[in-house]
Amino acid sequence: MRKRPAALIVCLVVALAFVLRMRNPAQLSIDAPGLRFFHGLENRFLTGMWNVVSWLGSIVVVGPLSIVLANRVVRWSRRDAWALVLSAIGASLVHSAIKMSLPRPRPRLFPMLGPHPGEGTFPSGHAVNVTATFLSLALVASRVWPRRARTIAYGAALVIAWVSLGRLYLQVHWPSDVLAGWFIGAAWALLVDVVVVGDRVR
Repeated sequence: MRKRPAALIVCLVVALAFVLRMRNPAQLSIDAPGLRFFHGLENRFLTGMWNVVSWLGSIVVVGPLSIVLANRVVRWSRRDAWALVLSAIGASLVHSAIKMSLPRPRPRLFPMLGPHPGEGTFPSGHAVNVTATFLSLALVASRVWPRRARTIAYGAALVIAWVSLGRLYLQVHWPSDVLAGWFIGAAWALLVDVVVVGDRVR
């Protein structure tokens, strides 16, 4: 529990650094090489798989998923149930607000392999959504289901990475969009957890 405020501060600082950097939307040094790497992996199976997996980072999935999970958690802790819902739904509002203020263009190095919203590319909304939702789930599990917490945390990390890397493979985001999305999503989930749950489980 005591580690959450420190982790929150680190994520907020890094997220803020990305946001300030994107006031000048030029590429970062990792952006073009990162997309070239994923372009080299292109094949029909991966394209189909990551187009499906990407839905796990969409608000139309994480929103209802958070409500279903909250319904399971509420019998142990109402605060934790609220944390799950607010993390998922609030994350979508956070990244939408940032995109409106920092309209970074989508990458055009290679053809895009999947659908994408018409809004700007920074930060990756899928990365923000999936990170906030599944980090919140891992935090809640550490209190509500301690015996399964480690397994849930590993699974959450896998889903976050799987969805986020898919956005790069599909060529719809720069790597810096995804990195920023991780820190912004983590900062939001930790902020909600600290404010809503605090030091109490119930």
